[in-house]
Amino acid sequence: MVAIGDDIDKETRTLKVRNVVQNRGRALKADMFVRVTIATGNRQALVVPLGAIHQEGSAPFVLVEKGKDDYERRPVKVGPESDGLVEILDGVTPAERVVSSGGILLKRSAR
Repeated sequence: MVAIGDDIDKETRTLKVRNVVQNRGRALKADMFVRVTIATGNRQALVVPLGAIHQEGSAPFVLVEKGKDDYERRPVKVGPESDGLVEILDGVTPAERVVSSGGILLKRSAR
């Protein structure tokens, strides 16, 4: 279990973190200052702007560019949203070009 404090101390520029760790040899003492690295589990993900996602009923889709003035509706499985971006779990590849803005004008002409 990890608990991270909400406030950074302006004087010391520190943040309190509470975690359960093994203390073999009793090297760690109460109120001791330590420098640590916390693995956050970062991973790569395919994301598109929130405006690239369209809905038809409850089914999300994006518009994929197939050629000049040629667009295709592509059903997608979406993941979490963060900072105006949505993770795409399935439906498009990183090599494909997705319409990120103005897609509302292209929806009718896309097949």
